[in-house]
Amino acid sequence: MPLTGLDIFKLLPKTNCGDCGVPTCMAFAMKLAQKKASLSECPHASEEAKATLGATSEPPIRLVRVGERNSVEIGNETVMFRHEKTFFHPAAIAIRLCTSMAEDELLSQIKEIENYKVLRVGEELKPNLFFVSHDSGNKQNLLKALKLVKENSSKGVILDCSDKEALVQGAELFKGDSPAIFLRHEVWDQDIELAKKFEASLILTARSFDNLAHQVEKTMNFGVKDIILNLESENLGRQLQTNIILRRSALKKNFKSFGFPLFAYLNSDNRYDLLARASLLLCKYSLLIVLPEYDRALLYSLFTLRQNIYTDPQSPFRLNPRFILLENRRQNLRSL
Repeated sequence: MPLTGLDIFKLLPKTNCGDCGVPTCMAFAMKLAQKKASLSECPHASEEAKATLGATSEPPIRLVRVGERNSVEIGNETVMFRHEKTFFHPAAIAIRLCTSMAEDELLSQIKEIENYKVLRVGEELKPNLFFVSHDSGNKQNLLKALKLVKENSSKGVILDCSDKEALVQGAELFKGDSPAIFLRHEVWDQDIELAKKFEASLILTARSFDNLAHQVEKTMNFGVKDIILNLESENLGRQLQTNIILRRSALKKNFKSFGFPLFAYLNSDNRYDLLARASLLLCKYSLLIVLPEYDRALLYSLFTLRQNIYTDPQSPFRLNPRFILLENRRQNLRSL
């Protein structure tokens, strides 16, 4: 039976020092009970408290960060439905870049994606990450693409490369920038060592729940805890079902092996089908979604949906009247 806020409070030092970032120990205890904080944030916790609360106070879905300069945080959710409380960390949207593209085309697209942003209801919305897919046989093409991203963008990257030598050199370019590494195969020991060396997140891919749990346990046992889950499915209906099972297992059953953000790689030639798939997975728990190409209309639709999903239902949108006035003036000037 989960501990209540009062149960947790009895184990805290009760000094109300504020060193945890919360004014009182009772308030911190309530955050722990709601899985919105970790006991490690309290520097004065006793060994008894650590032993009793250590595992139970961890958020059911781990918070994972990708990128450094404009880092993206996903995970750390505590409810199945936003009306129960709220969702905290909006799903990240990544755009695929192929290393087979010509250099001038690649540079143009990187700059356009980097500069694309939408101002809606006082909030700036934009793509979050680049998914760099090494689809050419030349290692230099991968390094060239990654250098262009690093020199012309502040976004984080996800590395998709089956060439181990090229992957190591590519990860070296983003050392200290918290990249993510997408694995198309079952995780190997060298993948885990690579993630530890470059402080990277690992996107684990599996075809079954059992295999996914096995890979997660292996990865965590080797000391890597920044994990993102990719359970492949034969169709969208099956993917929806697996997403729900994974989320429910983490939140309701406290199954640690599934307590990580969910990944979705989308691929469709039909933009309407792509929008439908992305919209469904945004609503149902995919926290990192990769789009196969840059499409402004598609992105705007997904931004609007994402903003509505990840808004606190108890705190509706509020606009500063001054902002409305300035925005109206800006639109009038643009129409002249």
